[in-house]
Amino acid sequence: MKEEAPRGWSVEPLGAVVDVLDRLRVPVNERERRTRLEASTRRFPYYGATGRVGEIDDFLLEGESVLLGEDGAPFLDVDRRKAYLVSGRYWVNNHAHILRARPPHSNAFLCHQLNAIRFDAFVSGTTRLKLTQSAMTTIPLRLPPPAEQRRIVSRIDELFSELDEGERALERVQTLVERYRDAVLRSAVTGELTKDWRELNPASSGKRTFQIFSDARAQAGRTTTPVAMADVEGLPQLPAGWAWTSLDAVADVVGGITVDRKRSGSGCEVVPYLRVANVQRGYLELGEVKTIAAPRDRIEQLRLRSGDILFNEGGDIDKLGRGWIWQAELPLCIHQNHVFRARLYTPGPWNKLISWFGNVLGRRLFMDMGKQTTNLASLSLSKLKSIPVPVMSEAEAAEIVSRVEDALSVVDKCLADLSAQRQRSASLRQSVLNAAFSGRLVPQDPTDEPASALLARLAAQAAETAPAPRRRARR
Repeated sequence: MKEEAPRGWSVEPLGAVVDVLDRLRVPVNERERRTRLEASTRRFPYYGATGRVGEIDDFLLEGESVLLGEDGAPFLDVDRRKAYLVSGRYWVNNHAHILRARPPHSNAFLCHQLNAIRFDAFVSGTTRLKLTQSAMTTIPLRLPPPAEQRRIVSRIDELFSELDEGERALERVQTLVERYRDAVLRSAVTGELTKDWRELNPASSGKRTFQIFSDARAQAGRTTTPVAMADVEGLPQLPAGWAWTSLDAVADVVGGITVDRKRSGSGCEVVPYLRVANVQRGYLELGEVKTIAAPRDRIEQLRLRSGDILFNEGGDIDKLGRGWIWQAELPLCIHQNHVFRARLYTPGPWNKLISWFGNVLGRRLFMDMGKQTTNLASLSLSKLKSIPVPVMSEAEAAEIVSRVEDALSVVDKCLADLSAQRQRSASLRQSVLNAAFSGRLVPQDPTDEPASALLARLAAQAAETAPAPRRRARR
């Protein structure tokens, strides 16, 4: 927003037009909230820096408030909200400031304007930006006459309602696209996708594949019998020429290195390593790859090779078993103990099929076989080795990968287009707010009492009605 305020508007510091109720905040950790909820049937929203983060069994506040992030909010992202309205009965933790606009200003007007502010000059910190109360109260607000404030809020709400409907339509389309992607992957790992191919290639069979893997496993020095395959009950029946086998029969499966910040010395080297956050479902997120000091012999043991299959050991339930393929994105990288690595004894197209299977049909298996606590789960190395995986001929596996990648390229383009449309919608919201608080969104009415005159009048009235100071009685 520009510094100059339109004619009839005033510029006041935030602290002059709101009541700050931060003294009412009380943080309660997730474990304590869960314990309290188990002992009560009462449920109230529990709010934090960017919105609702859960429930609790009691409330601290009642009525409408504006919550503005104190830390953990996206202060430097102009297209994301930092303030939001809440009402009813609720609890607020110490990561959000609690504000209530003083009459004649409205909470809705305040909330919209805070989401148009650039916070660069008001936040401090490096890795986690913080908006202190003292800095927050100096934020300049542009205050039009109350009647114009109401017109601005009404127009913003009208335009945002249209944008909301458009974003809901985008979400519906995205759901359909993601269902299509899952259907493609499901048909790939059950043989349905290449049914026509098998009819043209009846001699193709996975029996030869079993022998290839068995011979390669023996050559790698794995002379013990593979871990027994888990029960395949509930899994789809495979087509002729396909068969189930355990992951241990086709791949060398290992855990990673534990994170120990005390580990150092001449025998160690600092190298990049993959964490659970890096291994997503069907892709790798490598925007932030951390480093670790590791013994050189362990680095050689855990060094990832192109084609390795990665599985998450656990964490949150939705992370259990998810994974993708390492494709030498970094020249040297290892993996921590919460990420398993499976390396096929015979390189080939089966690695992607195994990962797709784990990400689609294998999700239920991982849930059934994993050790679960409240909202957390873990999968042991032995359980992962016993996971059943489908095996087919190399020729059919290559055909499946080719067809799936063709389909997924279309899916990826659709998802990229949807993401661009959502970004455009977010930018339009910011344009609406910028227009609103520069006086360009609604027509100004010259008969409206200027905000500066109104504030002066209210201050005078407050001074007239203020009780006279009481004198001390003389002793």
